[in-house]
Amino acid sequence: MKSDLRNLATAEEAFFYDSSKYTNSFALMNNFRASAGVVLVINQATGSGWAATTTSLYAPGRQCALFSGSAAPQPPAASEGRITCQ
Repeated sequence: MKSDLRNLATAEEAFFYDSSKYTNSFALMNNFRASAGVVLVINQATGSGWAATTTSLYAPGRQCALFSGSAAPQPPAASEGRITCQ
């Protein structure tokens, strides 16, 4: 889950570089796919930030989150750019 969030951060920054905004569409981020068994949700994407959460079929009840820029923090993340899991 953490690896998928790190990879998403890279994909979002690449998309931002080309488009001057972030996206909640995986289809628009070339070559990005979550790992098997991981459910990745982009909760918010704007021109100035994004936020996402992950869960896994292999770790029931566990959730990780990451946000960047002006996006609202997604629990359990509380610090921008820091992946947090519970």
